[in-house]
Amino acid sequence: WDGTAYALSYKTQKMLDAMQGGEKPNLLAVGHYHKAEYLFYRNVHCFQTGTLQAQTPFIRGRGIAAHMGGWIVEVDVENDGSIRCVKQQFIPFYKAIKDDYKNWR
Repeated sequence: WDGTAYALSYKTQKMLDAMQGGEKPNLLAVGHYHKAEYLFYRNVHCFQTGTLQAQTPFIRGRGIAAHMGGWIVEVDVENDGSIRCVKQQFIPFYKAIKDDYKNWR
């Protein structure tokens, strides 16, 4: 039920701060906030996934942007499961469908 934060990376940083060493994932994908971000923090590759929904009146009224688009992610994984490298590309979508949130059928 929490909303977006004042800074783009704040929510993901706080999530990772709350995780103990040895219990953190190698890669974390976070939805819900309608933001797009890649952050490497505390040895975790963290993505905010963005959104496929245009800005609604609800989030517009709260001064929140909707980062529309999606990620292409390539991950090179070692035999022990650790991540050797991550290549990420965000593909933005700039032309929203007006009132797309009403067409969810």
